[in-house]
Amino acid sequence: MIDLSKLTTDNLIQIVGVILTLIVIGVSINQFGKTISHSLVEAKQKTALEQTSELPLLVAELCSSASDVAAGITLGEDNLTKGQLLDFEKSKKVQNEILPLIKNNILSYGSNDAIKIFIKFDEAIFNSNDEGISVEAYYILPLLLTQIKMDVIGEVVDPLVFFKSFMPQFKNHTDKAGEHINKVIDDLELNKVMKVK
Repeated sequence: MIDLSKLTTDNLIQIVGVILTLIVIGVSINQFGKTISHSLVEAKQKTALEQTSELPLLVAELCSSASDVAAGITLGEDNLTKGQLLDFEKSKKVQNEILPLIKNNILSYGSNDAIKIFIKFDEAIFNSNDEGISVEAYYILPLLLTQIKMDVIGEVVDPLVFFKSFMPQFKNHTDKAGEHINKVIDDLELNKVMKVK
């Protein structure tokens, strides 16, 4: 046991000094840990943003090419004019080149919602029935573009704006596309601000 009666003022000052030094060291270590943790989170976010910054452009290009592919599928290759058939083949090639890039970027750096939307599109494309790919699969792409734009810059654009811009061949499908997009938003429990009005 320590005999407190033998403690001098100098000893108390030293003890208080040691305790204060330990507190300052503890607080400094805690702040340093928080700073490092925050820096790591910021670095991860910056890397993800850099990797996904061109993703909206790739998805927009996929929408444009998908429009020609969907038109070819809908009309049937035998019913296309020579020019339409060339556009169809060119667009299929572009789609086959871009799709893996988009998939890798979304699966690596995309938000959970972007991943869910891409998987829904991917399933619709690769699990098509004997009649071929349903045009409804392509209705999902403008929603994906809306989600990615929201993830990258925080802005929400009505998916039908992208649908009308990148898929003009299907302007008579606008109502059906809107209904399908809203159904996908509900099914995947996505942010309701993306719903078609």
